[in-house]
Amino acid sequence: MKKQFLILFLIAGAALFLVQATAQATKSISFDDTVIYWPTWDNSSADDSTDSIGAPKFPAIGAGNLVVENGRLMEVSFNYGEVNNYITAGDLFIDLNHDSNWDYVVQPENYAKNPRAVQTTSTVYQIDGSFSAKKDANDNLYVYSDSFFSGTSLSYREDHPVAAQNFKFYDSWVAGFRNFNDTLSTPVVFSDLDIPFAGGDLIIAFSPTCANDVLYSPAPVPEPATMLLFGAGLLGLAGAGRKKFKKTLKA
Repeated sequence: MKKQFLILFLIAGAALFLVQATAQATKSISFDDTVIYWPTWDNSSADDSTDSIGAPKFPAIGAGNLVVENGRLMEVSFNYGEVNNYITAGDLFIDLNHDSNWDYVVQPENYAKNPRAVQTTSTVYQIDGSFSAKKDANDNLYVYSDSFFSGTSLSYREDHPVAAQNFKFYDSWVAGFRNFNDTLSTPVVFSDLDIPFAGGDLIIAFSPTCANDVLYSPAPVPEPATMLLFGAGLLGLAGAGRKKFKKTLKA
């Protein structure tokens, strides 16, 4: 009997340890390119039915990846299939709660510089701003693709947000960054973000300044509390097994 109880105790303890370790471990979550434009941001042109207007062409599956470590969002990266000298990164927008409010925006250094510049740093800004549906005469929250490419002979998606402009900015800090480059196997990377994030359904939004291909991607991340509940369930099962053993012995 003691041996059976010991085995149950060890199984339950090991299960809870594994669950707690999983809750604190580094998580790498892939996300896809599932939209043509941000919700409501169509422009009533042929662009509305075209996912990629030339480069950079994010893959439909595995468009990017995020890394969460010990309750912090540390990195977001983007894969792409084409590039040219004028493809440069816009801002990274993050909605941590999937509630149509941006919580953070990450701006590369010299993001407005075309042709593409080599960049190694970015700035994380904590903001408080509504997602904001399609622009109107009073909307000056965003910088649009037209600001960079209107009047040029280059193709781009018109009237689409690519950077933040007049949101309420709060705290800020420096992070890492790697821009588009000619080595297509090397993703665009926003690194060392150090954004508090306990888990849940967040939205990652990003595009180059031309908005040729646009990402607005949900990326569900398991919450530690959910994992601990799972562990508690395992402990409950172990307890039920213990009672069953007692009944068997009494019989």
